[in-house]
Amino acid sequence: MRSGQRLIVSRISQLRHYWCALKKDRLSTIVSLTEKFRRAFLRAYEKGEIPPIDFDNVLAYDWKTLINWTTKLDLAERRTLPSTRKALDRTVTVTKFTHGNRPWREAFYHPQRSIFNKFQDATFEALAASVDGIPDLKPNTDMTIAMSWTRSLCVTPVETYTADAVLHRRNSLFPLRTKTEITEFMMKGVDQLQRQGVISKSSSKWSNGRRWRFNTRVLDSLEKSAQQDKFAKAVQFKKELDEAFAAGEKKKRVTYLTNDGMIMALLNLQASGRVHIETSGQPHVPMGHEPGNYETRKYTKKYMHFRLDIVPTDTYLYDRVADGVPNQDTALADLRALVKNTPPPTQGPDGAVPVWCDVFGRVDADRWLKYLSAVLVTLASRGSMRADEVVETLKPIIMVFEAELIMEWAGALGLLRAQLEGAAPAVMEWWWIAVEAQREGLMPPPPPPMAARKALPSGRPLKGAEEV
Repeated sequence: MRSGQRLIVSRISQLRHYWCALKKDRLSTIVSLTEKFRRAFLRAYEKGEIPPIDFDNVLAYDWKTLINWTTKLDLAERRTLPSTRKALDRTVTVTKFTHGNRPWREAFYHPQRSIFNKFQDATFEALAASVDGIPDLKPNTDMTIAMSWTRSLCVTPVETYTADAVLHRRNSLFPLRTKTEITEFMMKGVDQLQRQGVISKSSSKWSNGRRWRFNTRVLDSLEKSAQQDKFAKAVQFKKELDEAFAAGEKKKRVTYLTNDGMIMALLNLQASGRVHIETSGQPHVPMGHEPGNYETRKYTKKYMHFRLDIVPTDTYLYDRVADGVPNQDTALADLRALVKNTPPPTQGPDGAVPVWCDVFGRVDADRWLKYLSAVLVTLASRGSMRADEVVETLKPIIMVFEAELIMEWAGALGLLRAQLEGAAPAVMEWWWIAVEAQREGLMPPPPPPMAARKALPSGRPLKGAEEV
């Protein structure tokens, strides 16, 4: 009995390994045969050509017969070709077969994609398209409002407003529609958001007081895309540079203890010519190779160790007005103050409610900063993009009108701008200060840490005369 069980387990394990290899090498065939099976099986099952499945005893079904029947589907559609080209053109239509590969834009950003394959991806197709006949794919306005309302309702605390006030607010967004039509739009919006995986029904574990809630996958994707910690650390590093240069230091050393935020700030400052990097103690390796040794993986690690210093240029700008710095340019300080004092957008076209607001337009500062961060990081890492392209990249956490609101808000502040006339907007020099500047304007500063009270050796705090 035990040997028989081991044989079954071994066969299952071999079958799993074989399926992985087969799926990798014959994916297009598997996809095509799956579609054929879905269409043919339903027709054959309805006509009684295939024995019915006993769901109370699934293992007793004749699966071998079903497998043999499925393998014949590929042969059933094969036909004898005509003997001449003219007869072929009269009877059939020849179309080019499109292979279902992953889109090259997604493959380009795969972490394991090689440089050579990225070159192939970038030249896979002409990066141009005819402007004639491009359809307008803007969604229905009422449907956009209904979906935005449902998303906003999922994040509105249930105890904040009465049910009658919420219902009246919803109806006011559709002034030309009857209550029956409004209800139909809301049901269609909920259904579409469910199919997109944006919302789910609330349960006892995830109850928010509403019938619907955001899918945890959406919240996790938002946290991952926002990368807010980078913005905070980038601004903190900029403050350290300001303090060092204002105190008269000529250069600031780059230590081994770095983080992503520090590197983000340093790359942007250097790219804009505000600082330059000096290296010292760098080993001399001609043409990047040692004579007789052309495998860099075998190089000693001492080649990777040398000193880096950050040196300010004449165009360096301080984050705030620094004392003791003559003829100081306040362009960055003015921009920072402008961003800090500019409120977030609270209403989309035709009254659509963005997800960082509740149903009455009150801003949730933390959620607004997450969406702002996600859009800015996407534009900074992937280049200039239209709002619909940003939505496709961040799918399913944001809607098109929400991306447009954020990009218009950032564009009005000079954080985004088209590099060429008619092109999509791209981030400008100081895009990475926006999130923390907005945080200072929307959120109160954290309270200072309380000083620890003195205590006796027993641990009891001192009181009254004992403190003296």
